[in-house]
Amino acid sequence: MNKYFSYEEMGKQAILAGADLLLVCHEYSHELEVYDGLLQAVKAGKFQWIELTSQ
Repeated sequence: MNKYFSYEEMGKQAILAGADLLLVCHEYSHELEVYDGLLQAVKAGKFQWIELTSQ
């Protein structure tokens, strides 16, 4: 998938699609990219932090 989408975008789209858990493989830098993408999305108002941390 990373041929077509950035890690930031994949993380955001997974959460918006209803994923409860994100697994990021291979590189720690990819984990950071997903985290940064989610943080940017929260700051931009795409979803709220409570949506990410609630059960």
